[in-house]
Amino acid sequence: MRLIPGFPLSLVCKVAFVVLLFAGTFFVSVALGQGPPRPNCDSDREAPCPCPPSCQDEGCDSGPLFCPRCDWLCGHPLRSFGDCFKLPASATQFAPWTAHPLSLGCFAGFVEGSPLVDDWVGMSSGFDGGWRLGWDIDTHFGSEMRFAFGSMKVYDSDPAVQARAAADAAAGIDPANPLNSHLDHRNGDLFQWDVDILYYPCGETRLRPYFLTGMGITNVRFADRLDQTYHVTSLSLPIGVGLKYLVNDSLAVRLDCLDDIAFSSRHLSTQNNVSLTAGVELRFGGSRKEYWPWDSGRSFW
Repeated sequence: MRLIPGFPLSLVCKVAFVVLLFAGTFFVSVALGQGPPRPNCDSDREAPCPCPPSCQDEGCDSGPLFCPRCDWLCGHPLRSFGDCFKLPASATQFAPWTAHPLSLGCFAGFVEGSPLVDDWVGMSSGFDGGWRLGWDIDTHFGSEMRFAFGSMKVYDSDPAVQARAAADAAAGIDPANPLNSHLDHRNGDLFQWDVDILYYPCGETRLRPYFLTGMGITNVRFADRLDQTYHVTSLSLPIGVGLKYLVNDSLAVRLDCLDDIAFSSRHLSTQNNVSLTAGVELRFGGSRKEYWPWDSGRSFW
């Protein structure tokens, strides 16, 4: 299906995938340069493989291949690659993510819409941006609230164009009338609000991939070829993936690829608003050390 003449939807998806792939490759290359070099256990199979930092508290008495929770990494051919994603305190001057669990961020990018009314009207590519407020619950799970605002070009199907031409002919209006030029350049407004759960499969790593899903609402406002205005709010289900990179104690950058599925409501069909955005996070919160000769039992945020 072509949302814009000469601009197929599949092309937009391919461009988004390539951009995401190159950005991920860049972040990985940056992460590989962090921390001291790791030992290579393949060079000497007789030497014991050191237990990864996250397992030090559990000990390695049972041998390198049976380190609790991390034995697969110690014996895996790509363990040195995986170790580069670890974030031990001795390998970096930055605090881990959970040291500052709260975040406030902004993002911007582009969004690809979908048909709104079957065989009548839809929205194509446009701008998408907004704000996020997040909280990392623990090393593997987080939550956030997202507010997104978008503006996308509205397109019409052939039946809609023919219906407008018939209406103009019946009213004696010349199809070349400049008063109709606004119909070829219409934008629709998009607003999204949702609460999401994030899963971090790698835990406390400086380069932090994640999966995201949640629930919220999507509001669209647009006009069709006959100048009929639609203003509809629908339940939505955001699903996506992304990458975060910890720049320092209080700043992180991120890249998101998200499909916000807005369920059919009233006259509208189910929508797939696919977005690719980049953003920054300011991180704060967490307890701070108190320099007292005794433990006062207090903590600060």
